[in-house]
Amino acid sequence: MRAYLNHDNTSNTQILLNESLIDEKIFEIYELAQEDKQIVLEKEGIPAGSLSVILHEGNTFENLKKVISSPEEIAEIINEYLQKMNVKTLDNSEWQSLVKQVEELYKKSESIEDISLLCKVNPLTVLHILNNSSVIPEKKSQRIAQEFVLDQARTILMADDDGIVPLSQMSGEKTVYERLIDKLNEEHFSQKDIQFLESLLGKRLDKYIETEFFGDECDILNKFPNLPMTPFIWHLSSGEAGGIDLYTIIYKWSRDKLLKIKSVYAQKRKTVLRTGLRSFQTAAQ
Repeated sequence: MRAYLNHDNTSNTQILLNESLIDEKIFEIYELAQEDKQIVLEKEGIPAGSLSVILHEGNTFENLKKVISSPEEIAEIINEYLQKMNVKTLDNSEWQSLVKQVEELYKKSESIEDISLLCKVNPLTVLHILNNSSVIPEKKSQRIAQEFVLDQARTILMADDDGIVPLSQMSGEKTVYERLIDKLNEEHFSQKDIQFLESLLGKRLDKYIETEFFGDECDILNKFPNLPMTPFIWHLSSGEAGGIDLYTIIYKWSRDKLLKIKSVYAQKRKTVLRTGLRSFQTAAQ
């Protein structure tokens, strides 16, 4: 998670610097006077990438620039732009205050751009603080975990012969949860890694898949609130009693699959339930 967040933060910092550079080049191309540039900035807002870089106790501007890896063809242009940036130095008290403010905003899952604008510092400074911090953004980390499980479920369903995988126990077929655990083990997830994933999701993995996964999938894919939701993984259920619950993926769906659910999956589930009932009755006697 930490490696992913660092990569994401670095990429977003690079984007903000590029956007700021592009704005500056546009001003040059149109030969805008300082007064005209000020009017544009007041209307559109100051680009985060043009804000002052803050240095503290031996951390040089050159060290900050090293975390940004620009493509070779534009590296010289980016470096020239960075050299023109305003640089400020803070004393220890001011620096600690800035670090605290950045970490508090990041913990609330504010973006690099929003943190830069609220703290009035360059994204390079924000990135430096976060790279040396142990703070994790709670909501953002949870969404990353949800998207991770969604991607794993998609892979599992696409690899399945008919694209239908049960949530509840059926004779002769592993559940979504069992297949997910197998896949995580193949990818060298330790038990501690799985527990960390569960802590981000807020539930045990099996319970999350059964009760929260489909709702989170709809929320993740709901990019256009005014349009109908279009989840690509469907949760087919017989109701609250949990007689039969399945996940299927629309990319493998056909009319024949509905017949297969009725003739094969429903029968398998009945067999499991009847076996369980007989075992219960025998134990009761």
